[in-house]
Amino acid sequence: MLVEFSVENLLSFKEKSSFSMVAGKERLKKNHVNESFKKISTLKLATLFGANASGKSNIIKAIDLGKRLITKEVDLTSKLANKFRLVETINPISTLEYKIHHNDNIYIYGFSFDTVKFTEEWLYLLKSKDGKAEQVFDRTFEDLKPNIELGRMFDNESLMTKSLFESYKEDSLLISLVDQFNFKNESVGLSHMQNIYDWFSNSLTVIYPTSKATEGIHHELNRNSDFRDLFTRFLNALDTGIDNIVFKEIKRENLPFPDQFLDKVIASLLKKGSEKNTASISDPVKGELVLINKDNDEIQFFKLVTQRKVDGTDKYVDFDSSDEESDGTKRLFDLIPIILSTIQGGNVVIVDEIERSLHPNLVQALIKFYIKISKDIYSQLILATHESALLDQELLRRDEIWFISKAKNGASSLHSLAEYNQRFDKELRKSYLNGRFDGIPNLSEIGSNIT
Repeated sequence: MLVEFSVENLLSFKEKSSFSMVAGKERLKKNHVNESFKKISTLKLATLFGANASGKSNIIKAIDLGKRLITKEVDLTSKLANKFRLVETINPISTLEYKIHHNDNIYIYGFSFDTVKFTEEWLYLLKSKDGKAEQVFDRTFEDLKPNIELGRMFDNESLMTKSLFESYKEDSLLISLVDQFNFKNESVGLSHMQNIYDWFSNSLTVIYPTSKATEGIHHELNRNSDFRDLFTRFLNALDTGIDNIVFKEIKRENLPFPDQFLDKVIASLLKKGSEKNTASISDPVKGELVLINKDNDEIQFFKLVTQRKVDGTDKYVDFDSSDEESDGTKRLFDLIPIILSTIQGGNVVIVDEIERSLHPNLVQALIKFYIKISKDIYSQLILATHESALLDQELLRRDEIWFISKAKNGASSLHSLAEYNQRFDKELRKSYLNGRFDGIPNLSEIGSNIT
């Protein structure tokens, strides 16, 4: 679980800004709160509201940057690592810090970096709600020489571990090291480092407006009837009109792919010694996804088909999921599988522009269904949006509502509704649109600015 996140001097964030998933003193909607751990209760849900270019996407990119740097998907030359530039003298150092609840521990992990190297990295084990923490490691650089401080949990092998850490290059994070070495009989300290790597690589999922559901999800839908039934329930609960989803066999000659391309995919499946039995191919124009199954060296093709019931009968009518479904339904096919992953427990899903192609009522239904299926499960769903219709205290708690605004100097800032003296029955949407909480575009001078 994400407990808290802070960012400084990155993208549109100049000063240190913090985002918290810690539940406040709100008494209503207790089912929106995960079970308390070490007297810290985290929220299952949070929403980020703000105008276009206010910084909503940037806070998500900042959270995602830690994941991508640790897993080495990007390096410090990435645009995700850009400093705040609307100043005469650019500060060369950016800082990210995460407070994380994972595998029965709460960690404080963070790092600072310039354009070519990490200047600091630290990991602490939080022992109590009042802030007492135990050091796992601290890493700093002085004149390009690493200085490593290890906590007591490394005592049994501190010299060997310290030597390894000191030899690790300054353009990589120490947490990345645990994925590159097969540590045997690891110390408690290395175990905590592996927990951090596991959270970033396996528990944190970020969905951007153009993100697509993974191919593995479609294979899971094809072979797992329980998962398919839950997926269908979700679609039905969201009033899409879809009563069933099936995978139907399609003949090769009816596929919209060149023969040369299909021959290559099939050859890889039939390759001697290959244990791979499935593959996926996608039409980049229509977005149509086709599954290829190998069964005793026989190749079959399947495509996803949605079905609706004929009124008053038990008959179903097939619909082409790529041609005959709305953009909103297609968006749900990308979102639902990943949101459903939260029921596995311990997962954090962040969605940027949740309202893209979706009616506000559909987003509200999605939120309600998520809260229902995540009961008694540690999970989190964080949504960024500028859809003011979601500002409904019948739907959200005050501590689940965050606003992002941008000052005249171009710097973004974060603030929670819980910081305002706002009556529970107050109409939030009207106050938001009137500028009560910032987070909306300033159009007061639009007439004088257009000639």
